[in-house]
Amino acid sequence: MTKEEKYIISALFDDQNINQIETKKLDFEMIIKIGSSHLILPAIYFNLKSKKILKKTPKDFNIFLEEIFEINKNRNLLLIEEINELSTILYDEKIDHVFTKGAANIIHEIYNDIGERMIGDIDFLYNPIDTEKIKQVLNKNKYKNVNVYNFFKNRHLPRKIKKGCLFAIEAHSKIFDKNLKKINVCELLDSKKRIARIPTLNAEHLFLTNIYNYQINDYGYKLINYSYRSLYDSLKIKRKYNGIVLNIKKDKYLRYYFELSKKLGINSFEEYFTNDLFWLNTRYYFKNRSKIYKGFEFFLFDCIKKIGWKPRQMKEILINKDYRAYLKKIIQKKT
Repeated sequence: MTKEEKYIISALFDDQNINQIETKKLDFEMIIKIGSSHLILPAIYFNLKSKKILKKTPKDFNIFLEEIFEINKNRNLLLIEEINELSTILYDEKIDHVFTKGAANIIHEIYNDIGERMIGDIDFLYNPIDTEKIKQVLNKNKYKNVNVYNFFKNRHLPRKIKKGCLFAIEAHSKIFDKNLKKINVCELLDSKKRIARIPTLNAEHLFLTNIYNYQINDYGYKLINYSYRSLYDSLKIKRKYNGIVLNIKKDKYLRYYFELSKKLGINSFEEYFTNDLFWLNTRYYFKNRSKIYKGFEFFLFDCIKKIGWKPRQMKEILINKDYRAYLKKIIQKKT
C-alpha cells in the first residue's frame, strides 16, 4: 500500500494517525487520482478540513478539493428536491417504492455534510408486479430513456431522466445481480422506514445493501477489490445508528468485505471481523505483489464474464430483429 493510500485511509477512517503523517513526502496528485477513482474527493476534503489538516497541504490542492466539494454540495441540494418530486409522483399513483444506495444515504442524513457524498443516479426499488404501471407513470411524467438502445433485461428499467432535472433515475425491480433469499425487494418494501415522508431502507438494510451492492453488483467479492466510498458509507451508517447488529449469518460476501477492511488497516468494523480466510489472503498477497498476477486475474475474470454474457446475446440475436439491425450498424461503422 502506498503512503498516499495510507493518508486517505487515515483521513477518512482514523481520527488519530492523520497528524503523524509527513505531508511533505506525499504526492498530492496521486491522492487526487486515487480519490477520483473511488469517488471520494469531497469526503477527503471535508475530513481534512474538519480535522484541521488543510494548513499542512498545498494551497492548489486545497482550492481544487474545495471547488469539487462545493459543486457536489449544490448538486446534492438539487438531488433532495428531485427525490421529493419523484416520490410524490409515485405516491400519487399508489406505487409502493423505497429509495436505496446514495439517495437513501442522503435521506438518512448519515453524513456530517451533504456535500461529502458523490451521487450519479437516484435509485429506488419497486414491486415487480408494478413494472408496466411504473413504465406508464414515468412516461406520463415525461421521464425519457437516457440511452436509445435497451435490448437486455436488467435488474432495473432503462435509466431515465426528465427535462430540467439533473439526476437520472433507475427503477429497480431487483436489487442485486444474484438472488439473495435473505434480502429481497418485497422484504425491503415491507420493512421500509419513512424519513420526512420519503420511504427508504431501514438502518440494517441500508448497511447490508451498501455492502452487497459493492460485493455483488460491482464484483468486489470476485475480484477481491475494495471501495473506499463503500467502506466510508458503511462507517457513516454504523456511526449514525450507534452500531448495526447484524441479524443474519455472515456469508462469504460479508466475511470478505470485513476481512479486506482489516487488511487495509481500517479497524472501524472490528465487531464484524472474522477469522482469517486462506483463499482471500492468498489472492490478496499475490495481487499486491505482482502486477502480472493482478493482470492475469482481471483478464481471466473478464473472459469468464464475456462467456457468461454470450448465451443472452445469442438469444437476443435470434428473437429480436431490432437487435440484429443494431449489430449490423455497429459492424458497418467498423468496416
